[in-house]
Amino acid sequence: MKKITMIGQFPPPIHGLSKALITFADSVQVNSLYMVKKINLTDKKKLLSAFQKIVMTKNQIGYLTISHSIFGNLRDLLITKVLSSNSNQVILHYHGGHYKELYKSMNFFQKYLNRKIFGQVDKIIVLGESHKTLFEDVVTLDKIYVCENFAEDSSFLSDQEYKDAKNEKQENKIVLLYLSNLIKTKGYEDVITSFKVLVEKYPNEYELHVAGAHYEDNSSKIINDALNDKSLKDSFFYHGVVDGEAKKNLLYRADVFLLPTYYPYEGQPISVIEAMASGMVCVTTKLGGIKDVLHQDNNYYVEPKSPDSLVNTIRSLNSEIISRVGDLNRNKAKSHFSEKDYIQRLINIVEDKQKE
Repeated sequence: MKKITMIGQFPPPIHGLSKALITFADSVQVNSLYMVKKINLTDKKKLLSAFQKIVMTKNQIGYLTISHSIFGNLRDLLITKVLSSNSNQVILHYHGGHYKELYKSMNFFQKYLNRKIFGQVDKIIVLGESHKTLFEDVVTLDKIYVCENFAEDSSFLSDQEYKDAKNEKQENKIVLLYLSNLIKTKGYEDVITSFKVLVEKYPNEYELHVAGAHYEDNSSKIINDALNDKSLKDSFFYHGVVDGEAKKNLLYRADVFLLPTYYPYEGQPISVIEAMASGMVCVTTKLGGIKDVLHQDNNYYVEPKSPDSLVNTIRSLNSEIISRVGDLNRNKAKSHFSEKDYIQRLINIVEDKQKE
């Protein structure tokens, strides 16, 4: 049986990268084909131990999820050099959309190291067709492979659940959902600002649910202010971090997914695909690899940093549009973005069975 060592940030905490990594590493499909070894880079205090394990990795497949930052890049260069020197097949997986800008910000020597070390790897995996040029300064295009993200199996409603959910939708109220970490550039403040306008102008027509972890000092205050705003009583709800059934219930209830992101490291948010899997309309931006999973027939793009754009877009939606576009999104997610599809895409890339 072949050996594969997977190196990266395993959960906790749970975020898009760690979720994708653990899903691949723990899958039945992968473990039936390979002897899997995990090396966790999450805890900085244990990096020395992690590096010792990497040095011992020889004559196998080395799979590394790489960083968005300058210092993280230096770490990744060292890991990649060690893996290459030990006669491993080296596969890098980049879950972001920022590498080209990162490369431009590097000094001459770090750029040289990226070209020299990353240029010798066997494959680099990116999230979408629009990301294939991210590494054009470093590697030839024939080394770039595409593997879109996925939605967890638990995010997919069964056909009966989906039918029941559609039947139970409130005809006179549109339920909005923001499901992502509470980071300013993810757009959650713009969502709340736009929601206040909607409630003021169109009372009792909208409901907003927010779920996600606090990542910035002032996010708790912003959420608490909204919860304590009397004008938003019984229409604004905060659920904290959700997973499993709690997340599924939110996805079950919501009509419209909101992610007006301008996050500089945006890759291809799993939350967008989860919303598609649940039959929601997605209101988001054209940032990163989002446009690679959505298309003009089943999405609504807004301008970043523009609550007015959000208000206008939300106001353009009605029950007929939500039902029709929701069906399109769900069908696309079911046929392309399940866990099984994602894992098989990665296996095909590792095994050279498919060049996407």
